Amino acid sequence: ISFVGFLKKYPTLTIVLFGYMLVYTTHAIINNFYIQVIQNVGGTSSAMGIAVFIAAIVELPAMFGFENLIKKFKIETLLQVSLIMYLLKHIVTFLATNMWGIYLAAFLQIGAYALFTPAIVYYVNQVVSEKDILMGQTVNTMFITGSSIVGSLLGGVLMDLLNVHLVLGIGVILTLAGVL
Repeated sequence: ISFVGFLKKYPTLTIVLFGYMLVYTTHAIINNFYIQVIQNVGGTSSAMGIAVFIAAIVELPAMFGFENLIKKFKIETLLQVSLIMYLLKHIVTFLATNMWGIYLAAFLQIGAYALFTPAIVYYVNQVVSEKDILMGQTVNTMFITGSSIVGSLLGGVLMDLLNVHLVLGIGVILTLAGVL
């Protein structure tokens, strides 16, 4: 099956992936320009290290406990929760005026990236036919990679043209559009 053929065959998955691409573009902007986000609220590279540590450490329970979560909740519910958590994380990052706000946003990673990453793999496997699973995971990876590239390029251009706060505001709008 071709890439375009796959997207046409699975329109609901295509919508989910395009929505997530908008969300993940903001995630990539924040991650790629994290030091600028941190400095914008008066933080240092040391404070950035703490924020990265918080985000990384809270991912572990969600990822390791994912098998238990899918026994209790539908995969679509987990995807929806994760996208809402991304939105909250991006709003908190946008509204942060000090490092405590950034640390709170980093903590919200527990329900955002940590939940979405395994959930989308399961979701793809559930909604595509067995013969299309490999292409489904490939397309999923393509969308994530594409949004990382767009986030890097768009974030770099916007950071040069605007201030950090405005870029984060644009990111919130992109995330909201993706969630919807």
